[in-house]
Amino acid sequence: MRRIRGNTGDEVDRTAGNTDGDTDGDTACLAGRTARQRVGAAVSRAAAHWESRRARLAAAGADRGDVPGWVMVTVMTAALVVAIATLATPALQTLFTSAIEQVTGIGGN
Repeated sequence: MRRIRGNTGDEVDRTAGNTDGDTDGDTACLAGRTARQRVGAAVSRAAAHWESRRARLAAAGADRGDVPGWVMVTVMTAALVVAIATLATPALQTLFTSAIEQVTGIGGN
């Protein structure tokens, strides 16, 4: 591939051919396209690819997520937090009270 500067100052790519086996060159050949046109074409191809993939998955009935599973994980996590807080609250209260007494006892008496 070589770069050729045109009359308008735009750089264009001149390719000897394409790589997808298309011999007529009207679909994949980039000859004569500016960089902006190449980027636009690439974005269009990518959007078409992802849209066709989404359509294939939807037609096949592919599940896009396990919502009941995530709900169960969230509820179980909340239950664990409540259980740990219930067990640790008396110990944390004792620790806090002891620390406050030590701090106030130093300068208070």
